[in-house]
Amino acid sequence: MKFEERLLSRPVYPREKEDQEETGLMEVQVEIKTYLVDFKNQKIRSFEISETERGYNDFGQRACPDPIRAGKMALKNVGLSHTRKIFPQWKKTKLNLIRNDSDPNVQKLLEEGFQYFGRGDDENHEIFLIKPEALEVWKLALAQSGNRSEGAFANIAYYYLNNGYLEEAIDWFRKAAVANPDREKFWNLRIKDILHKREQVEVYNDLNN
Repeated sequence: MKFEERLLSRPVYPREKEDQEETGLMEVQVEIKTYLVDFKNQKIRSFEISETERGYNDFGQRACPDPIRAGKMALKNVGLSHTRKIFPQWKKTKLNLIRNDSDPNVQKLLEEGFQYFGRGDDENHEIFLIKPEALEVWKLALAQSGNRSEGAFANIAYYYLNNGYLEEAIDWFRKAAVANPDREKFWNLRIKDILHKREQVEVYNDLNN
């Protein structure tokens, strides 16, 4: 993994000398190269991808973002992109997210997470990317519910599924099943779907290597 930081300073709207010094643009670029080694068939596949995180300072009113924080954001973004490149079959996933809860405070947080979709505005259709901010909000909803909200468990599971983290998705779907035993069969079917599709992906990759 190659990690680079670049700090570029430029005046955007300078009024005074101190504004010129604080106003600027910062870029952090992350590059990842991954090798998948198939020991059984003695094959190696490589994947490369990069992501640039830009931070702007508006009119000298605040300092540029911290390079370390921006770097972590870029690394998180490139990690998601990288997963999608390696496992393209998971790029688009039909979701049935939950926005209702008996607790109005929990429901408000569940609904708040719906604004963090990369593309698409209907949770019951294909959504190209659910952003990490949605995960953070839904975890707040889970905490607000005292770790009892089926909707929070399910939405977190869908977040991981949408981003290609299958083991995490399975784990959170199991928690959703525990939270609402009446829908245990439904969540178990989601888990079976994941396992079946993963098996198909493995067969597809074997045939194309």
